[in-house]
Amino acid sequence: MIAGMSPESTTHYYEVINKTVCSKLGGNHSAEILMSSVNFQEIVDLMDRNDWNRIKKTMIKKAILLEPYVDGIIICTNTIHKIAGDVQKAIDIPLIHIGKVSAEHVRCRQPDQKVGLLGTSFTMKEDFIKDPFFMAGIDTITPDEEEMEAIDTIIFQELCRGIILDDSRKKMAHIIDDLQKQGARGIVLACTELQMIVKEQDLQIPVFDTMKIHAEAAAEFVLSNEK
Repeated sequence: MIAGMSPESTTHYYEVINKTVCSKLGGNHSAEILMSSVNFQEIVDLMDRNDWNRIKKTMIKKAILLEPYVDGIIICTNTIHKIAGDVQKAIDIPLIHIGKVSAEHVRCRQPDQKVGLLGTSFTMKEDFIKDPFFMAGIDTITPDEEEMEAIDTIIFQELCRGIILDDSRKKMAHIIDDLQKQGARGIVLACTELQMIVKEQDLQIPVFDTMKIHAEAAAEFVLSNEK
């Protein structure tokens, strides 16, 4: 696991992976995990400066560090998958791509539909998560510019710090309502912190949590390599 982006979501990754393995194998089974965690503030600063070359070098360094000791790698965040292809090229083991496993998960449960895509502004504006959904035959729609800025604030200033505010929950509900009016038949939480504030039981349409989907895919990968 290349983790720490943010520490809040990384704890959920660790929990989901181990609970999934235990549910499959029983007893006190858990996953064998090696984690290399970053200082998230340094990554946020690089994103603010749009210095993706430095971010790429950091992620590749982490992946190469882990490679001799593991069978596969996950990057525990959506946004950094902007450079996932570069990381995969630098190593000879699989990198489990959050966009690809999430798109396949949605396709199997809600094929040929339109979904609302929520995440950081990088994720909502660019194609590194949208493309796997397009390839799976799923259209994605995103909020407007003002709403994207509001979501960025909620993610980076609140959720990444473990802060959950009622006003932000209401704002997210309003944004999701707007996406439904535009034809969204499901909501993809393409930020690993958003599951902290958006709950499926509060909505009338399905919610697809990429963090949970990604972590479960990592657990299945672990299980497949133990056979």
